[in-house]
Amino acid sequence: MSEISSRSSERSAAFVASQMTQAAATLHHGPRTQRQQQASFKEFSQLLSTVEEERRRLIQNADDVLITPLEKFRKEQIGAAKDGKKKFDKETEKYYSALEKHLNLSSKKKEGYLLEADTQIDKERQLFYDASLEYVFKIQEVQEKKKFEFVEPVSKRNNKLKQVKLSKASYYS
Repeated sequence: MSEISSRSSERSAAFVASQMTQAAATLHHGPRTQRQQQASFKEFSQLLSTVEEERRRLIQNADDVLITPLEKFRKEQIGAAKDGKKKFDKETEKYYSALEKHLNLSSKKKEGYLLEADTQIDKERQLFYDASLEYVFKIQEVQEKKKFEFVEPVSKRNNKLKQVKLSKASYYS
């Protein structure tokens, strides 16, 4: 959809440029009557209106193609990653506090109590590992989506625009 819109914008911009060139050429052909000047100014004002409309359309297209999807991405993906970080931080705190308690246990405690403490620390370690893996996975997922949804399409579009500019430059050279 954005490719069609960019082609339309390019055609419209080319049309406006040719119309402005024609209007400028008309203004440079010697003395004019008041009616001819009014007609020239009217045509020029129409061209300016067309340019302004194209500018508005370009801004709307930028909003539709870039800004709105970026806001959606921020809310959905980045928000989920922040939730994953909160869970990771919570599990980290629980695990380190359990480790500290475990290290402070006296070796003179009963064997059953020590085995239970070991089981508890293993359980906390597993929860910590799970939370950390989920968080890393979510970060990688966000980075991949960012790459495929924004960086690559924008790069391809920029490359196409560069090619168009180069072909136009070589045409006019």
